[in-house]
Amino acid sequence: MPYGVFVEFPYGLTGLAPKSAMSDKFVTDTKDHFVIGQTVTAKVTSIDEEKQRFLLSLKISDCSSEDSVSESFSLLSQYFKELQEIKSIMNKRDDSSIAQKLCELKPGQRVQLVVQEIKSDGSALFSGICASGLTVEATHRHLGGKKIVMGDQATAVILHVDYLKSKVYVSLQEELLSPKQKMFTADSQHPAVVQHIASEYAVASLVETGQLIAIPLACHFNDTFRFDSEKMKVGQSIMVLLKTTEPGDHGFLLAVQSPKKRRNVIRLRQESKTLEETLAVVKHSLSLGDMVTGTVKSVKATFVTVALNDKLIGNIHASEILDNVPIGTFPTSKLKAGQKVTARVIGGRDVKTHRYLPISHPYFTQTIPELSIRPRELKGESNTVLCPDDCNTEEVLKPFKPGQMVTCFVKKYNTIKKWLEVEVTSNIKGRVQQLLFSTNTKVLKHAEQYFKNGQALSATVVGSDITGSKLCLSLTGVHSLEKGTIIIGYVKKVIPHVGLTVTLPFGKTGKASLFHLSDTFVEQPLEGFSVGQLVKCCVLSSDDDITEVSLRQSRSGIQLHAKYRLVEVK
Repeated sequence: MPYGVFVEFPYGLTGLAPKSAMSDKFVTDTKDHFVIGQTVTAKVTSIDEEKQRFLLSLKISDCSSEDSVSESFSLLSQYFKELQEIKSIMNKRDDSSIAQKLCELKPGQRVQLVVQEIKSDGSALFSGICASGLTVEATHRHLGGKKIVMGDQATAVILHVDYLKSKVYVSLQEELLSPKQKMFTADSQHPAVVQHIASEYAVASLVETGQLIAIPLACHFNDTFRFDSEKMKVGQSIMVLLKTTEPGDHGFLLAVQSPKKRRNVIRLRQESKTLEETLAVVKHSLSLGDMVTGTVKSVKATFVTVALNDKLIGNIHASEILDNVPIGTFPTSKLKAGQKVTARVIGGRDVKTHRYLPISHPYFTQTIPELSIRPRELKGESNTVLCPDDCNTEEVLKPFKPGQMVTCFVKKYNTIKKWLEVEVTSNIKGRVQQLLFSTNTKVLKHAEQYFKNGQALSATVVGSDITGSKLCLSLTGVHSLEKGTIIIGYVKKVIPHVGLTVTLPFGKTGKASLFHLSDTFVEQPLEGFSVGQLVKCCVLSSDDDITEVSLRQSRSGIQLHAKYRLVEVK
């Protein structure tokens, strides 16, 4: 009905869900949201005993539990259970060869095929002994860039079997044909790429291994309507939670999309002429692994902007220019404006644009492809894939362990906070605190003269910052305060007749007693120290509360003046 939908319950009860209570989204046409015979979950909102009727709400916010991940996985599991039952019934009742062949095929299976036809849109139809009587198709994307002609033999992997249409969707991509085997843990988070969209679920592949996974398209019985901007698309990068660690009879690992809140995007409006112009900017046919050619538009300190066509712009980060970056060099200086480059697409990120009025295009974002021109990447010897924007930053930083060496690039020196902002990759940022710049006090005092924007540095991972979104790095090689470590600190407090309180790296505070200020006797040992002075220290002991340090030249490695050197007595 145009004003709502009637829902039938057991025992002949019928309730009405008015149009305003059908969905959390704006309902234009009730037929777009529900169909007759569909199973739904409803919440009773009002009861009229006199008229013997009641009102319902079908909004997901009213009818779903707090655990949306479990609900979504339950729907997917139930679908595959019912599918297995249908296949067993087909095996018993239907003696046709087509039904038998459909039941024998399953996703992830490798099959030998022969090219039968190549369509004008770039897709191809295949035939084979295992699929005689069936329609076997591979889209242009899933040909994997291979040049095929009619009559060629090809090895393909099955993505999806449509039992109603007797149609099989396959892929010739090498990463899907030869997936890597890896042990997974339940509820672990992984990046994935959508390969195919079926009616009830999407087929994706794990970026790390190429294994096929199934992801539910709906998170609830009532989740039946999505705007075009919310629908999952082939080639889209997503983060998933693995719910099973071994492929079942259906051939997939089962997973659900990461529950992290999705970014707001513009809602499509067909009547908007300005939006039609922007669709060419937002939507493009590029996908991970594609080779593109463009012209360098501008060269910045840590990235290079490349014009791929009249409206599409891509970025090349400093880490994706050379395979081996010499320390102290500026990788982006290798490219000049106007230079032609060939690159591989390794990811994408959403950026806000101020090209349109906020009132007509709220939350408008533009997708910028991330590119790589590293020789190994162009030859296919490396397979770099950046995590999508909605990726959990903790998962992105998890592979970086304290003590690990990385190459980073200076973004800028913050003169107010006294730290160095650096980038490891386009989506991994880091900071270097002032006391970890160098063991040379001259470098700490004049950091802007020693560190230039875009310069490549060798750094040691200390950990992640308090927000978990950035890496904490060290340029001195020190990543923890251990006994015997030489570090730089600055005097926080001078305590007469006691010693010094010294601010150390990693948020620690050290104490140096009068006995550990000098190798030689001085009548006024504290006379040469002042608050804010940089000093070189040697860690004597480190506890959670206090760190004992020594400023003695013999311990901190400072060369003594000739008149203070100790002479061996013979």
